[in-house]
Amino acid sequence: MRTASLLIHPDTPATFRELMSLLTQLIRMNPSFTEQHQGALDKALAEASAVDDFQLTFGTLLPICRKLLDAKKDAESGIRQ
Repeated sequence: MRTASLLIHPDTPATFRELMSLLTQLIRMNPSFTEQHQGALDKALAEASAVDDFQLTFGTLLPICRKLLDAKKDAESGIRQ
């Protein structure tokens, strides 16, 4: 995500489904991901697929990525305290 935020211009076109794909891949990479999580993820993806796709820009996606990175950093600092 850090690389994307540095290399991809904020005006680059993207779509809602691409956002869902990015988030899905990130969730699945988590070592704590289980089959129970897979069920919830499948449900969310089905709901997202039912919605007409629409255009976003990476300017929309990148702040989401930054929030995810910040949340990870906050969680890690909370564990260390």
